[in-house]
Amino acid sequence: MGLNKLSSDWIFSNFPKYHIRFWTDRLEYGSFMRSPHNQSKEGDSFQIWFNYKDVKELIEILERLSINLKEIPDNISKKNSLGRKNFSEELKISDLPKYEQPQYIKIDKIPCFCWIDKGRVLIRISGSKDGNFYNVTEVDFRNCIKLEKIIEQKDLSSHISREYVKSPCCISKETYPEFYEI
Repeated sequence: MGLNKLSSDWIFSNFPKYHIRFWTDRLEYGSFMRSPHNQSKEGDSFQIWFNYKDVKELIEILERLSINLKEIPDNISKKNSLGRKNFSEELKISDLPKYEQPQYIKIDKIPCFCWIDKGRVLIRISGSKDGNFYNVTEVDFRNCIKLEKIIEQKDLSSHISREYVKSPCCISKETYPEFYEI
């Protein structure tokens, strides 16, 4: 695969192998994503990715998941006082530039983080139990399972992306087959 894989010591420093295997064996659309070491600004999470090929599909996915977008006010400056992009510019959805990224949302009472970019909707679940977005818990795993059921109910499985298995942070049979050998 040619990935710069994470060390097994790092992968299993928070949870034993059998625990992570339990999670990954039960998730159909989601995956456990391990943070790429301590210096990362992102922590561990469960993630589900959706692909869309046009704005119509994007809106369909968002509507089925009951994700509401906020319009960026017209009176927001395009640059800040230092000449860099304004915060609102960085939060624009590239395919819907009048709207800002959803970020921290709830899908059917499931707290998650949503980011839309380049034909993909990312849903990241972490911090459900205690607000710590750097570590996952069993509550996050159960929320990911609930979200998978919503995906089935809302007939969104055809939009699921498996591109994340190409990431060395994705702990899966495809990325780390050696962890699943008996």
